[in-house]
Amino acid sequence: MIDYKELYKTTMARYAALAKTCDQLTDDIGNRGAIVKRKFSTGRECFDVNPSIELRNKTAKEANATVTTLVALIPKLEAAGLWNGEEDTL
Repeated sequence: MIDYKELYKTTMARYAALAKTCDQLTDDIGNRGAIVKRKFSTGRECFDVNPSIELRNKTAKEANATVTTLVALIPKLEAAGLWNGEEDTL
């Protein structure tokens, strides 16, 4: 039998970690900007898109999928009598 309550708790912890990572990446984008200077081993420099942008997009996509999982778990918790309808806080 699946322990939906434990699954919910671990999924919520994963979401909290992803949300924190998204916030950190957003801060990095705000601090460094969308375009950053890269330096090659040869000493040549060029401008490139901040890699935090792509990482933030991937992390946000994972966070959205995690929320979908959380929403799917609520009816199962309700059916098992384990959901009291209270909001979870991060």
